[in-house]
Amino acid sequence: IHGDLNHANFLLTPDGLKVFDFDDSCYCWFAYDLIVPIFHFPVADPALVNVNAQQAFRHLLRGYESVRRFNPIWRKWIPALLKWRDLQIYGFFYEQLEISALPENLRQKFLGMRARIEAGRPIAEIGGAG
Repeated sequence: IHGDLNHANFLLTPDGLKVFDFDDSCYCWFAYDLIVPIFHFPVADPALVNVNAQQAFRHLLRGYESVRRFNPIWRKWIPALLKWRDLQIYGFFYEQLEISALPENLRQKFLGMRARIEAGRPIAEIGGAG
């Protein structure tokens, strides 16, 4: 799979979707490539996070299923895959950045991410959407 299919790694053109930056390619569940864009989905209104995530997932799933069948069993794994991505990103930031040296807005975002993870709250509620 691509492994990092976020908004910075694809471009929508008149000829279709162009995907690039394959440095995080790996063996993983196909469903993982559907949750990564959701994880990085920009949301202006925090109250709409779940609505936007569910809508985006439906569109991604429709596109995926236009090429390959999405096994319904995989849907139950979506929350776990979102949590896994959350932990991966948190771990990457924790390892790569000096948190105390970050600008205050980024430091607060990181600390908020940590608090959300520690509280067991997902970045978005998608469940078995589709």
